[in-house]
Amino acid sequence: MKRSLRTCFFFALFAWVLLDFGARAEPASRAYYQAPRWSPRLQLSASDAVRGDFWKPSPAQDISYDDPGFDESRLATVPEPGVHPRVLITPGDVERIRAKVALGESAPPAFRTMWTRVSRNRSAFYALVAKDDALGKTLAQRLIQSVRRLQPKLDRLDQLPDRDNLWNAERSYLASGDPDPPTEIWELLDYDYLSGWMTPEEREETEQTIARVVQGRISNFMIMPDH
Repeated sequence: MKRSLRTCFFFALFAWVLLDFGARAEPASRAYYQAPRWSPRLQLSASDAVRGDFWKPSPAQDISYDDPGFDESRLATVPEPGVHPRVLITPGDVERIRAKVALGESAPPAFRTMWTRVSRNRSAFYALVAKDDALGKTLAQRLIQSVRRLQPKLDRLDQLPDRDNLWNAERSYLASGDPDPPTEIWELLDYDYLSGWMTPEEREETEQTIARVVQGRISNFMIMPDH
């Protein structure tokens, strides 16, 4: 009886050791997914995408966009040239947002939640809506510094094989291992909110840099067919 108990005990101990060893060894033997190394992508050129004749025409559809419930007054009016903001929102949108902010606790709950997040971020958008001159001036100066850091990098960006697609080109530049990639490109979006806190010379310099960045380039969604 004692021998049987001893045998069972050693068998159980041996099995536990094997299971524990297997559990410890298992993670090292797993093959985890690793993102592929970035390389320039074969794609449409900017001229092909803008010309719009690379893909076959979209199939004809018998559809109508007439909708008796459509309220054209809800559409924003395109600002005059040189008036900002104009990309994602318009000056009229800013005034409507300010009116909701002024409601305080009476504003819709969803708006209050979003505005609380915006207020915490202290972004260029927040500075514009809140009329925070101190923050706006600080962010405007940071932006012009970013513009000047970006300018020397644009020659190399133009030489990349996938330079026609702005997102791809920036990714290729980054993947090359350069310690100072042109990530300032994405900060240029804040110009639409901060231009009022910049001098005429700074606005001109920033607009020329933006024009240089986008000239002859497309974005990802411009390479897709209409259908």
